[in-house]
Amino acid sequence: MPEKAHQHQVVCELLASQHGGELFSLCVSGNCMDPLIRDGDQLLVARCSRYYPGDLLVFAEGGRRLAVHRLLGWVPGRNGMRAMTKADNRSAIDALIEPHHMVGRVKSVAGTRVSISLLHRGLSMLHYCYHVLRFITRKYVEKAFSPR
Repeated sequence: MPEKAHQHQVVCELLASQHGGELFSLCVSGNCMDPLIRDGDQLLVARCSRYYPGDLLVFAEGGRRLAVHRLLGWVPGRNGMRAMTKADNRSAIDALIEPHHMVGRVKSVAGTRVSISLLHRGLSMLHYCYHVLRFITRKYVEKAFSPR
């Protein structure tokens, strides 16, 4: 089976078996969460029923491949709440994540237990506020002052 097809099958199986408390491991490819998570690190991931700002969230990006980014907060929408996430080494946020695309929370990186400090949770919430205010500004304020 080609690599991409196998990867897609694994993602589909993980999304289909949403059981709380279940643990599984992943190997990271990429550096968007460096220095906390480095290319080649082994992650231990736990399925959870609740996620909080600052958590390292594993999710199916576009439903096809897994990504690990920091949860900034929740955004209400017509179809319920969606997660706002961002890689630590990127300035832009990701596309909003539907709850059924969330796979779990990182519990350990390369054998070291992950504990999210109050500072990181607070910084995540500040990033969330920044991006929400930026969205509101673009949508409403700039629209009000643009020539008609």
